[in-house]
Parts: sequence; C-alpha cells; structure tokens
Amino acid sequence: MKRLHPIRHRVKGGEPNVRFGGFAVTAVVSTPLPLLEAVAAMGFPPKADRRLARLMDRNTEGLLSPDERDEIDSLVELSEAMSLVRAQALHVLQRSPV
Repeated sequence: MKRLHPIRHRVKGGEPNVRFGGFAVTAVVSTPLPLLEAVAAMGFPPKADRRLARLMDRNTEGLLSPDERDEIDSLVELSEAMSLVRAQALHVLQRSPV
C-alpha cells in the first residue's frame, strides 16, 4: 500500500481556503508521496530546454523571427507555470529548490 501525504493548505493570514455552508474549513488532500516528489523534480525535457536556451540566445542578439517570438513566449509562460507548481510541491515537502 502506498503512503499518502496529507496536505494542509491555508492562504496568507492563516485563514482556511475553503468555505462550506458559510463556515470556514481547512481542506485536507491526500496525495501519494511519489507524485509530490515527481512534481518537485519536474522540469523541461532536455530537447525543449536546449530549444529555449537557443531562443533566449537569439533573443539577446535581437535575431528572433515573429514565429520564434511566439515560441519563446509560450515556452517562458509554460516554464513559469511549472515553476509555480514545483514550488508548491517543494513547500509541502519542506524542501528547498536544487
């Protein structure tokens, strides 16, 4: 049987983030520990990471085409979203980013 890791998430100020019938309650979600660890270790695959690095270099040099500009914007947006989810997992695991 896999071990589940309880998560208690509260918004700033200590207020519970769930309301039920007008009462504030604390949400508890059981998440398999391997899932949290996988999310905490999440990153771009090597090929996508290399592509983003190339686009960033071309951007620095002012050489991006309009299609490349759209591509880098999408990759940066995805990277930021992944970073936020990863940070939440690391917080729950009480770990620092590596």
